[in-house]
Amino acid sequence: MLYYQDMLKKFLHKFRFFLVGNLREEKLSRFFSELIIDFRPGEHVSILDYGSGFHPNVIVYTSEILNDNQIKAEINCTDFYSPEDLIKLNNLYENINFYHLDNFEDKEFDFVIISDVLHHIGIEKINEIKNLLIKLSQLSNFILIKDHFEYGPFSRAILRFMDFIGNYKDDVSIPRVYFNEAELNLLMDEIKLTTVKELTNISLYRKIFFPFNLKKLHFIHLYKKH
Repeated sequence: MLYYQDMLKKFLHKFRFFLVGNLREEKLSRFFSELIIDFRPGEHVSILDYGSGFHPNVIVYTSEILNDNQIKAEINCTDFYSPEDLIKLNNLYENINFYHLDNFEDKEFDFVIISDVLHHIGIEKINEIKNLLIKLSQLSNFILIKDHFEYGPFSRAILRFMDFIGNYKDDVSIPRVYFNEAELNLLMDEIKLTTVKELTNISLYRKIFFPFNLKKLHFIHLYKKH
């Protein structure tokens, strides 16, 4: 059984790259960079990429774009990294600092990026998400969230399929449900985060790649404390 699971993961990894390459990561980095440039406090910014994963291409591309715009960015990434993972990643990416999830809480940042992370925590675990966002908002000036909206059973099934293609290879759990817009707005009101900028109907994939190319499934919101 493990053999076939490993074969499936390898196939999905190659299939996803064949399907979209790094286009999604490149487009996301442009969206993130534009928001950071527009709302940065100065020519130096500190960024925490929360739940950055083992292939942090988005934040790497974002750092390069900021550097091209003469903005010096201190990049920090955090996830469930083992000691061995931390050694490997910190050696591989010399200009990015990697931490375990428990080792960043004494730091302060201009921006926290939470990209496609909340739905993997589990939207039904609303108190866990609420506590996380409160904690991160206390460490930063801005919270940048990229996630998904569902509009019913059909869109939910599409999102689950997309998550399976993109994340099964990395042993990431596939969510059961996703945010709807009303739920997200209510959550942000409760924890007193104000919307600074909303990007909706985002194109991350080529038009021929249905259902990945459905724009209304993706959103990026930038928040700031009241």
